[in-house]
Amino acid sequence: MGAQAADRLAQFRKRYKELCELGSETSPYYYGTHYSSAMIVSSFLVRSEPFTDFFLRLQGGHFDLPDRMFHSVKEAWLSASTRNNADVRELIPEFFYLPEFLENKNKFDLGKKQSGTELGDVVLPNWARGSSREFVRIHRAALESPYVSSNISQWIDLIFGLKQSGDAALDVHNLFHPLFYEGQVDVFSIQDPLQRNAAIGFINNFGQIPTKLFNKPHPQRKGPWNRVSIAEATLIAGLKNAFYHKLNQVRASEKALIERTGKVGSILINERGDLKALPFGRIRAGATKDVLWQNPDFSIRYLASDSEKPIAIYEDLYRQPVTVAATLGEELLFLGHKDTSISAWQTDLKQKTISLARVMRGHGNLITSLRCLPEYGVLISGCKDGRVNIWDVSTFKLIRLLGVHNGEIKDLKACWITGDIFVASSRQISVYSINGDQLGSVQTENVTCIGAPAGREWERPRMVLSGHSDGSIRVWARELVPCRNSSLGSNSSQDSACWGMSGTFWEERLVLRSKLAIPSNNEAESIGVTCFGISHDHSRFYTGDSKGRVFSWTT
Repeated sequence: MGAQAADRLAQFRKRYKELCELGSETSPYYYGTHYSSAMIVSSFLVRSEPFTDFFLRLQGGHFDLPDRMFHSVKEAWLSASTRNNADVRELIPEFFYLPEFLENKNKFDLGKKQSGTELGDVVLPNWARGSSREFVRIHRAALESPYVSSNISQWIDLIFGLKQSGDAALDVHNLFHPLFYEGQVDVFSIQDPLQRNAAIGFINNFGQIPTKLFNKPHPQRKGPWNRVSIAEATLIAGLKNAFYHKLNQVRASEKALIERTGKVGSILINERGDLKALPFGRIRAGATKDVLWQNPDFSIRYLASDSEKPIAIYEDLYRQPVTVAATLGEELLFLGHKDTSISAWQTDLKQKTISLARVMRGHGNLITSLRCLPEYGVLISGCKDGRVNIWDVSTFKLIRLLGVHNGEIKDLKACWITGDIFVASSRQISVYSINGDQLGSVQTENVTCIGAPAGREWERPRMVLSGHSDGSIRVWARELVPCRNSSLGSNSSQDSACWGMSGTFWEERLVLRSKLAIPSNNEAESIGVTCFGISHDHSRFYTGDSKGRVFSWTT
């Protein structure tokens, strides 16, 4: 960062030359401050706990002067790149994945600047449209771009490799104060306790160069093909063929790919693209087992997915009728009940044992939908009165309420990549972040199920599918939309609304892009859509319906 501006670099070079001429015992250097330290990280993350507490400890129990706090991306860049010779900080990882750190959701009193401006959310560049999520998304897209991918090896050389120290570092103006380097000073050999404590304090508070990992130039990054699974490779290569790029050309297969008795409960697609439809009342548990939970004798039955061979049968587990079920691998089974409770069961299929882990209560009506998100360690539950809860699956405790929606909760989905949660009630579709912020909502009618392609988080467009009881399918795009005034619409949430620096009001909304209908030979026949499946490369999606049929949709 010290070499970003020619004028400032000239000052650092002048200081280096002066230190050489002085002949000091300390080796000459360009920068007397470090690019990463406890204070730098805490100052960037000061709006988010536990870093707020860390920052206050470093500051003696109070916030810094408002004019010195991190409050503007533009001002932080100008300080670190040109204006302040003591500031050579680099970005932290949160700039590429955590928009919440830019928002003062905890309403901390950060004070007022001398100009009278009260500090709150971080001021973003105009191109972010006032949205911290859009800012992080574009940052991440830049990080994953071909240009950065092909040049990031040079940054690795500076931080972890050949150009971290020595003559190679001197040539590229990358020399820091000797105390920043690992092993340069043996603090335990310093006899004077004041000097020893000063050296330790310097290292602890001002940062340290990481351990050198490479003694040769780091090779330029190559394509990702040799490092990902088949599904990930098709995702990377195939999104250009995604169905949502040509919505006006999407058509259903002429015939159903699968036909079975009873409505389709879920559609499973493996990495090879093999398709399987499970009936309502049967769900997948782990990779190779299924659970039958809607049995006349109130039993729970585990079967082998491929052979239908019974593995374990558990009887007399519960008194209240089960309305829905979800699994977390083979070890945890969640049952939603008519009496508003959710029972969590720990299973050991080898020993053929099952035990009640917890009865979870937090709803006021019968449970209608359950969805596990193992990557984030949560269970999402919805009930007939429209309430949606998030539970910690390690403690079985309620951690968040996503609100009460318009109508009965019909379906819940979650993205394993971003943690975004998709809620379908009978008259409303909503999208939330894993932290509970509403990211878009729309009123619609007769919703029965919801689906969402799990693409890479920095890519656009982001689509949502909704199925309806009349057999129609609606395709929605999640978009930032400029509004003419600041009043929030009936479908809006303050969490999804933001102001751009230019004064334009932006709101994330679900915008209808297409309406389709499942094939029917009888126009008077009502065939509802019951579930979606989406191929790994997004080139097609599948629908299950109330007649037990599965259709494929593609361009």
